[in-house]
Amino acid sequence: MTTFYFVRHGKTEFNLVKRFQGMEDSPLLPQSLKDATKVGEFLSDVNFEAAYSSPQQRAVTTAEYILAENKHPVKLETVYDLHEIAFGERDGMLVENYQDDEQMLNFYQHPDLYDPSCFGGESFYQVIERTQKALAEIQARHPQGNVLIVAHAVVITFVVKSLLGIDVQDIQKEGLVTNTSVTKLSTPDFQAFSSDLWNETSFLK
Repeated sequence: MTTFYFVRHGKTEFNLVKRFQGMEDSPLLPQSLKDATKVGEFLSDVNFEAAYSSPQQRAVTTAEYILAENKHPVKLETVYDLHEIAFGERDGMLVENYQDDEQMLNFYQHPDLYDPSCFGGESFYQVIERTQKALAEIQARHPQGNVLIVAHAVVITFVVKSLLGIDVQDIQKEGLVTNTSVTKLSTPDFQAFSSDLWNETSFLK
């Protein structure tokens, strides 16, 4: 049995001012570093066989703070296909500038219809395909044990719920996972999946 522990990175300056932050990066807020430490304390007794993160710095830094608190620290590796959804030409732009845009309405309300190809973005289906492939490869390397995955809101929400059998159009109905939250997903064979922890943040209080 492989148990994935997914953690979303801490809140960044772009998150604070509501800019698209797919392939762009921005610094973590000071409070986010404290919150990442709290995640590490919450997971300190978990014996991780491996730890992986998106290559984006906000995820890498969050992962480093988590592992610094672990009683069984492991080396962190980055996996390119765990990067956040790409917004193409809109990366780094203010979200409010596109509130009435058809594709932004689809992004939030009809993710199955979201088609950002006109501005070089990535669809939810593309995110699911690449992240499922990445996780399948990680699971094959670690068929027994706990694996830390530090990534992003769209990546974690869509890959976990898609593996649990939820249709794309329904995945976002309860919102995306929040910053420095913990979600667990277990699988014996990357065919059947179960989750007993979703978007857990009680340890931050």
